[in-house]
Amino acid sequence: MKVSSDIIKRLNKNYIIEVPVQVSVHPDSRRILGNHSLFIKNAIARGSCLTLHDISFNLLPDNFWNPDTFEEHCRYIFFTFQNSFLKKITTRLSSYQDSELNFLLETLSQITAPYSDVINHATDPYLFFCGKKLQSLKKSGYLEEAFAIDAENRKLLKATIQNLLKNDDPQIKSETLTANNPFTNLLKPFRGAKENTLKQIQRHLDKAELRHDLFKPASKTKGNKNQIGFNAMVAAMIIVFKDLEYFEESQSFDTILDAYLEQTGNQIGNLGDFKNNYRNKHLFDKYKRELLELNIPRFIK
Repeated sequence: MKVSSDIIKRLNKNYIIEVPVQVSVHPDSRRILGNHSLFIKNAIARGSCLTLHDISFNLLPDNFWNPDTFEEHCRYIFFTFQNSFLKKITTRLSSYQDSELNFLLETLSQITAPYSDVINHATDPYLFFCGKKLQSLKKSGYLEEAFAIDAENRKLLKATIQNLLKNDDPQIKSETLTANNPFTNLLKPFRGAKENTLKQIQRHLDKAELRHDLFKPASKTKGNKNQIGFNAMVAAMIIVFKDLEYFEESQSFDTILDAYLEQTGNQIGNLGDFKNNYRNKHLFDKYKRELLELNIPRFIK
């Protein structure tokens, strides 16, 4: 196939590109005459991914499962990310509908490796030349580690999605709600289980990067009081997710707060006053605004 000089120039200038999975890592690339072996090893060591395209792909955690780009990423990116990134992206799957999970699983099942269809591509000069690059790098042995890590990561992604779909089967689901988790009991069930709704809330809280982990024992000051802002953060969390209908109908703020304190074992001093005046407490508006800025969707079963 005839390949235009423009395509050849572009793809030789960016012979192989690092695809960062974190904002702190700046995208890098090597030309056709660069040290490809060392470049690939360093990119993998940083937990980055790789591509033979001359495109700056966005593979940050919030974008990984985007259905508009997921298929393209599966086709043209080596998934050489590390376990820390794998955990970040798989925890986000708990909020996905079965139809969305099935789409992701089908895509991973159909595209088992990057650039699997580019060698001697019959119709696309760009992909044809990517195939030439792939053949050269494979012949040199530079991509062996990348292919191995990619295969393992795809296997783990598929297994995670399959387990989520399996656990949603009502024949095998085991929902264990007891008197020890009254806060969870007040939530609406997502994909058949109230625990899934709690995971959704925790995921959104993690995304907000708030100072405190609300579902762990509260850190105390030397005077055995909660750290500044903790109480206001709890109130903001309850109000935001109550307004977004994550709780069962007709649950009051007071009822939800009592259930939260019982389930987590945390305490709020002068509780009666706090229930009456939490909207006036220092930092309540700040934390509420930070959660609202995430554009958290209303609850959908």
